[in-house]
Amino acid sequence: MKAARVSAALLLLALVARAGVGLADEGHPAARDLPAAEALYEAGKELLESDRCAPAIERLTASQALDPAVGTLLLLGHCQERLGLTASAWASFRAARSLAQGVHQPGREQIADTRARALEPRLARLEIWLPGDVDTASWSISENGRELPRALIGVALPVDPGLRELLVSAPGYLAWTARVETEGGATTRVRVPALVPLPAPAPSAPAPDARASAASALIEPVVAADAAPGSAGAHATQRVLAYLGVGLGALGLGTAAAYGISARDQLDEAARHCPGSVCDARGQHLRDSADERQTIATVSAVGGAVLLASGIGLWLAMPDETSASAWGVTPIGKEGLGMALAGTF
Repeated sequence: MKAARVSAALLLLALVARAGVGLADEGHPAARDLPAAEALYEAGKELLESDRCAPAIERLTASQALDPAVGTLLLLGHCQERLGLTASAWASFRAARSLAQGVHQPGREQIADTRARALEPRLARLEIWLPGDVDTASWSISENGRELPRALIGVALPVDPGLRELLVSAPGYLAWTARVETEGGATTRVRVPALVPLPAPAPSAPAPDARASAASALIEPVVAADAAPGSAGAHATQRVLAYLGVGLGALGLGTAAAYGISARDQLDEAARHCPGSVCDARGQHLRDSADERQTIATVSAVGGAVLLASGIGLWLAMPDETSASAWGVTPIGKEGLGMALAGTF
């Protein structure tokens, strides 16, 4: 039964759609593309009859833009209603009623009025309120990308059910956005809060003096050429290593000399306790101690020579201003077995 009523409504709309419209004869301007409008209308009607409302709406909307007609609006509202776009369908039927009334078509006016009234209880409505305690004269309010006139603030605006995106902006303030879900037969009220002012811009730095900029441009390349980044630290490290190498090398050689002299003295004393090839206990102890001191002297001499050569090499590779350093090694201790390193750096 329902399908039969829908088919009957479609047939009725098709019969009354554009037949005898002739708006140009009612004093409307004739600068319209009537053939294109008629072709788009027929294409939209065929899509509607094959239950393809989405592309039908596109064709019918284009036809209406080229040649406004009551029948086109009726079919457009029917398609929109079938897709659940109740507010759009309601607006199309209301426009069709007004247009039919203007061209004296009472039959079509009655059809459009009946369809519009049937949709009114099912309309979703959106009501937007701005704060009353702040100046909102410069505020701009948009809903789903379309800017709303200020007169619509506080008015229950019919909208198609579903998600609606709100944007409120004003010069010098952060924009406020919200997503609102609207439902058929209900009014959704949204209260916009006071907008937050944008942070004040940071004060700009004063422009540099032109003469100072020119002087910097001349000086900076010279500084970069004479003192590459990290060169001072590298020279200081090289200087310390050179001093350590020379000092430790000299210390090693001095230690070798001291232990060598001590070993020779012990061998001389051991000779008095070792007549021939036989040594008493004292002589054997002195010989063993002399051997240990000779070993220490040999190791110290080799290590000291290596360190001294390395230190001298690093010293010679240093810049000229470091070559004025002086150092010295002094034997200390009862038997000259210790060394002291002193110098100026």
